[in-house]
Amino acid sequence: MLNIILVLLFILFFILMFFNYKYQKAQVELLEQNKKTLELSIKILELNIKKIKLLEKRIKEKQ
Repeated sequence: MLNIILVLLFILFFILMFFNYKYQKAQVELLEQNKKTLELSIKILELNIKKIKLLEKRIKEKQ
């Protein structure tokens, strides 16, 4: 009886480890997607800063 319980606990442990692995893998993928999104956002912000500087330069030239 004790052996059966130990075997079942062992199987349960591996099932939980498998789902934990899947969960962590999904978390890593989400983090990678977030990183790419942040990198794109930074590029957009940099382009917007350049655009603002050009607009400021044009305004100064008109004055």
